[in-house]
Amino acid sequence: CLQPEFRVVEAAEGAEALEVLTQILPDLILSDVMMPGMDGYELAEKLKKDPVYSHIPLVLLTAKASETSKIQGLEMGIDDYMSKPFNARELRARLRNLIRIREQEKELRELNENLERRVQDHLGRILDDRRRYEQELISARDKAEASARLKSTILDNVSHELRTPLSTILGYAQLLSKEIDDGRRDFAVYIERSGRRLLDTVSAILDLSQLESGSVVLEPEAFKVTGVVSEVLARFESEIEQKGLALEVSLPDAEIDMRLDREKLVRILSHVVGNAVKFTESGEISVAVSGESDNVIFRVRDTGPGISKSFVPDLFTAFKQESSGFDRSHEGSGLGLAICKGLVDLMYGRIDVESRIGEGSTFTVVLPKVMVVDPRTARQDRPAKSSEGGTFRMKSSTDSGVVGGTASQSSSEADQ
Repeated sequence: CLQPEFRVVEAAEGAEALEVLTQILPDLILSDVMMPGMDGYELAEKLKKDPVYSHIPLVLLTAKASETSKIQGLEMGIDDYMSKPFNARELRARLRNLIRIREQEKELRELNENLERRVQDHLGRILDDRRRYEQELISARDKAEASARLKSTILDNVSHELRTPLSTILGYAQLLSKEIDDGRRDFAVYIERSGRRLLDTVSAILDLSQLESGSVVLEPEAFKVTGVVSEVLARFESEIEQKGLALEVSLPDAEIDMRLDREKLVRILSHVVGNAVKFTESGEISVAVSGESDNVIFRVRDTGPGISKSFVPDLFTAFKQESSGFDRSHEGSGLGLAICKGLVDLMYGRIDVESRIGEGSTFTVVLPKVMVVDPRTARQDRPAKSSEGGTFRMKSSTDSGVVGGTASQSSSEADQ
């Protein structure tokens, strides 16, 4: 009854069927349960355990199968049962449906395998692109680091080559201003003033370079705030008196102890106070210090010309000045506040400014009382003032020294 629709290969019992199956791979296996030798259940058990034949639909024909034996067969993986006597048309329909289902499963399996191959190919291309992109990033990083090292090396060398002769020029200029007659003393003063301006500019460029390259090393130490403020104000005392400015200082009743990089705090306050003195021609400079739970707040207010609202976003940008060009109102390269902002950020603080044209400006610096120590940027033990282990400290313009005099007042004319 199957011959008109299917190509049929017969076997008399289970063992012979297994022998036949070594030569062909059928689309479906139809077997009696009752057979001489190996019966249908034993044949089914062997076929379902063999991965070569386990996916082939298996149908059993029986006249005596009970419900229990049918359930047992289904649990073994038998796909269908038909009871004898059977209807030939029904048998062909069932076999046809099983073969169609298996063909669809085969097509789906092939589609899945094809999809997996495509996914793997696509994933491989993505991974290749990612590895290539990572290599490009690594290469770009290496080039950037090499460029940064080269820039730092050049700036260090240039700084050294400029600082040494400038220190000599400044020292002899100071000596000349004391030795020569009044008619020519102004020449020595001009030489000294120009030398200091150049020295401060070189120092500022080096400081900014070290900030950008990440080579700044913080050196926390314990100190009292009053001493720092007094030291900073002493640097500008002469210039404040020359301009006839009033100086108002407000310190807390109780001394505030800090553990921070003292030198860099002095640098920050010197930039801010120096900026106020530089741009204030009349009126007063106010310096106020207050403490809160974890921070210390420094406020420096001046009665200078003020800063336009449009320029405030660029105030802490290197080489940016509101007054620029040959007709600018004040000297300077525009690095002081950029350095100040970099140092404040490095110590996890903040700096803000409030200003009105014609009324003056107020700079507020907030720093933690105890420095947040980042092992990448800080040393616990304060080292000597030379470089250590290949790591450079930031040096102030006063670290250079001046032959025959002091450089303690150099910050008063520093480029703010």
